[in-house]
Amino acid sequence: MRKGFPFRVENLYKRFNTEQILIVAGETTCSYLENVTKPKAVEDLSEIKRTFSYLISIADVFKEFIGEREVEFNLIYDYGNGGIAICLEIDDVQKWHYDFNQ
Repeated sequence: MRKGFPFRVENLYKRFNTEQILIVAGETTCSYLENVTKPKAVEDLSEIKRTFSYLISIADVFKEFIGEREVEFNLIYDYGNGGIAICLEIDDVQKWHYDFNQ
């Protein structure tokens, strides 16, 4: 994996933004942005984390590669030609990018 270049495994995209932070991004399961709620976003983010944990559990080489690196989980809404950041989580702290009161 080269810095800044994503790769896809299962339904997750992964890339490094620095030598020590691995960004893991997944898409919301909502078909329309207006259907994304905060509880649904938390559920989708949890699924991203579960999928990532599963991948680590079945691939020792990947687990060794990740090592002590910090992992940042991102939830996005993919509208076809791009994506909208909804939230990210790093060290169990969530940061929200999307205003659900729009």
